[in-house]
Amino acid sequence: MSGSAPRKHEVAANFSRAAWRYESLARHQAIAARNHYRPSRPELVPPAAIAHFKPIPLVTIDNAFGGWAKAQKLHFSDGGFFDRIYGP
Repeated sequence: MSGSAPRKHEVAANFSRAAWRYESLARHQAIAARNHYRPSRPELVPPAAIAHFKPIPLVTIDNAFGGWAKAQKLHFSDGGFFDRIYGP
């Protein structure tokens, strides 16, 4: 028998830790929603807790800016938007 195989108590401890993290995450997401923050994992929060949030249309870099290469050049290259905002 290999010495690297996990023992029963190690498997149980890892499962318990994972379950605690998931429950803790769900609890924290619910607290965020109650305090008017949009939860990052809405599937962990009861629907009534997030009903007051309006849907947000999400965009992708490809659809909105033509891809990462184009966005990088337009916004962050020398003389790009970032330089115009923060330049002297």
